[in-house]
Amino acid sequence: MLDSRSAALSFEQPGRSPFAIGAAPIYLFLIVSWGLMPLALTISGLRIASAEFGLVGGIFAFVLWFAWCLRGRGLARVATALEASTLFYALCVTFCLMTFVAGTSDRAFVDAPLAHADHLLLPWFNWPGAMRSFSASGLPVRIANRVYESINWQPQLLIAILSLAAAYGRVWHFLLSWIATLCIVVAIFAFYPVLGAYHHFGIAAADVPGMLDPTPWNQPALLEGLHRGTLRLISLGTLDGIVDYPSFHAGAAVLLTYGFWSIRTVRWPFAVLNALMLASAVPIGGHYVVDLLAGVVTAITGIIAAAWIVNRMPALGIPMPYSFRRRTAFSRSLHPAALP
Repeated sequence: MLDSRSAALSFEQPGRSPFAIGAAPIYLFLIVSWGLMPLALTISGLRIASAEFGLVGGIFAFVLWFAWCLRGRGLARVATALEASTLFYALCVTFCLMTFVAGTSDRAFVDAPLAHADHLLLPWFNWPGAMRSFSASGLPVRIANRVYESINWQPQLLIAILSLAAAYGRVWHFLLSWIATLCIVVAIFAFYPVLGAYHHFGIAAADVPGMLDPTPWNQPALLEGLHRGTLRLISLGTLDGIVDYPSFHAGAAVLLTYGFWSIRTVRWPFAVLNALMLASAVPIGGHYVVDLLAGVVTAITGIIAAAWIVNRMPALGIPMPYSFRRRTAFSRSLHPAALP
């Protein structure tokens, strides 16, 4: 879909323009999202800690301005890495807040149907017993905790490598895929909220001490507070993962594998890492197995949707940007066949 022959890789203009045309859909998404956010908060009855969000927004704006200045001076690689990383964090904050808005719906929790689907899919799999056994497994559970947390640094590493290799098109396509996947995840979550498998099976954190991430036990309290109307003020400290179905850890594993696959020297290590991250979403994230399947499907859909947007940018009035044809030794060492 995105190879050296694809127009989807053509995102960056030569010269000293401070703006990256390929980032335009990402900025548009953020502008529209935050333009509609006051209305969404009013309808949902939520309030945000304006001073906190304003401060973070100001920091993001300053870093983006600095990145534009760097690009204007010809430092496109560093500028793209800085700009894309900042946009990534801005997207994380935006989508977290969107899930809290969606979490105020009065839809019934669908844990029972998902647990039943797991049983139909894997009738031999005893979820509670498997989690208790895995918690006491020693090295395997320690590895699972580590790989599950890798979602916190993998995207930044991918952005940095692609930016330094001047593969700007892949950077923006990755962020667009991230956006598209999360849009699907949030839309499904709004109609099918889930409290999580640990809550459904009555397993307390003390029952599985090997699982170190507290999110599966924080999630039910946050969701029930949103449903009952007892949680109304949202601060940065309040934001946490509350989406179980589809699993975004599973979706992120697909997106990151797809992103790293274009980098020949590290494609297989990161494919293995993300396969483990996907699998770890069950014990560490407290997901049902069907959550993972749904997450994989949403990520594949997100990748395709992002490519569709990229290839139709000219039809939307956005000029198709220039494709870098100069290849550095560094970019050739990454993936001669894939990087521009």
